[in-house]
Amino acid sequence: MPHIVIEYTNNLEEELKQADLLSTVHHTAIQSGLFSARAIKTRLREIDDYIIGEHPKSTGSFIHISVALLQGRIPEQKLALSQSLHKILKSKFPKADSLSVDVRDMDKTSYSKL
Repeated sequence: MPHIVIEYTNNLEEELKQADLLSTVHHTAIQSGLFSARAIKTRLREIDDYIIGEHPKSTGSFIHISVALLQGRIPEQKLALSQSLHKILKSKFPKADSLSVDVRDMDKTSYSKL
């Protein structure tokens, strides 16, 4: 745990180096000290179809990181993780219209894993 999903609009493709972004986000999660390295699962999704506000596709851009983790971290730990991931986005993508991070708890009683 956690599951980290990075979504980005396809109009950022030229400036976005997928392997670099994936690796940087993954290593930031490792450096947080909240999880063992082998427990972190990070993936990247290019978004082709989207609307931002009232703007049609391709006139806006975003990168959003969703972090789903099992319950048990205190709010300050989750905030620190969110802020460190957001800082990376801001430094790498200053021209993106929207950069966001959401850290959410998963219910331990209903999560299953083999």
